[in-house]
Amino acid sequence: MRSPHARWAIIAAAFFLLEINDMSNHAIGFESTQIGAAPDGWTSTLTGSGEPKWTVETDPTAPSN
Repeated sequence: MRSPHARWAIIAAAFFLLEINDMSNHAIGFESTQIGAAPDGWTSTLTGSGEPKWTVETDPTAPSN
């Protein structure tokens, strides 16, 4: 018989994987974000050194504006 901790870990992993699958059906649009700026509410972070930067840029091959 599995320990209670192992059982909870398996249950948590299953819910995590279900949530990842659910997120694959969502789309985020950046059409209202100014070019060269980060989207409202987004925060750039990093592990290690450097200066994080996340901006919306123009992509002429994108399917939308």
